[in-house]
Amino acid sequence: MSQELVNFHRLDPQRLLGSLDLVLSQMNRPRCSGRILALNSLENRVYLVQLEDDSEVVAKFYRPARWSQDQIREEHSLLRLALEAEIPVVAPLAVEPGHRSLFSTPEGISFALFPKVRGRLTSELSPEQAKVLGRYLGRLHRLTASLPQSCRPALDLGTFGDDALDTLEAHHPDPSPQLQRYLRVAEEFLDLVDPLLSESLALRAQIVHGDCHVGNVLWQGEAPFLLDFDDMTTCLPVQDLWLVAPGRDDESLVIREALLEGYRAFSVFDEDDFVFVEPLRGLRMIHYNAWVAKRWSDPVFPATFVQFGTDRHWQEECQALAESMEIVRGMA
Repeated sequence: MSQELVNFHRLDPQRLLGSLDLVLSQMNRPRCSGRILALNSLENRVYLVQLEDDSEVVAKFYRPARWSQDQIREEHSLLRLALEAEIPVVAPLAVEPGHRSLFSTPEGISFALFPKVRGRLTSELSPEQAKVLGRYLGRLHRLTASLPQSCRPALDLGTFGDDALDTLEAHHPDPSPQLQRYLRVAEEFLDLVDPLLSESLALRAQIVHGDCHVGNVLWQGEAPFLLDFDDMTTCLPVQDLWLVAPGRDDESLVIREALLEGYRAFSVFDEDDFVFVEPLRGLRMIHYNAWVAKRWSDPVFPATFVQFGTDRHWQEECQALAESMEIVRGMA
């Protein structure tokens, strides 16, 4: 484990306060009061920090070696552009002049501060909420379509497919029969969707949120805020739409249609692009397994994903991929 990762795992309130106070003083904000609450986050370390005037900010410490500083700055730049375009996102606080919003602890851990935004999460959207959210996603995609190519890896069959399987094999040098079966099924899935997905990704991919499920949408009344652009990537715009309503049931399709109605008020969308939902769903599942395997040395992950790596886990993952493959074959 690198020294940066060791320092990341050792992050605690006492180590953070000095770095936070230094940046807050540059922003002409009050110092930390000393009250810090850890928020749920597996990939990064995120804290709600109270200041001496009783206001609050959110401090996000980025996991080392995941994104470069340029890649994080690109995310921050997009958030500022979105905010200027009146798209409801949570942009990082910055030191002026220069919009400097990315900082480092003495140990070299990158971090940023964000305003505390209050609201509520919902596990299910109404058609009207979906329509409103669709309008903002349409505006976001209209903005990102005009931006240059991202410096982050694209969401494609290489990064979310081949690279993910390489990661699983590297982290399981002596795979169980069930994992071996899963790897074969995953390779079969990639071969199946390659002709369907690769050409469209090469021609029409653009910057997207990348992880736009309802858990990353905060509601203030009937107004949504798009949260957590940490997985910002390059993909087809449908990636952000299907994750809002990922189910295959009639209710999810109703929500998807309402989402699309709002979206089309600001961006063009070909409904035939929903053919990419199952290929993208399968890629997300494969990548998710690789992500957990890659983070297994972090003590939080074994404690959270207690079934990961068991025979039952791989059996269920095989079944889920087989369902997507069946749907893709039915579309041929």
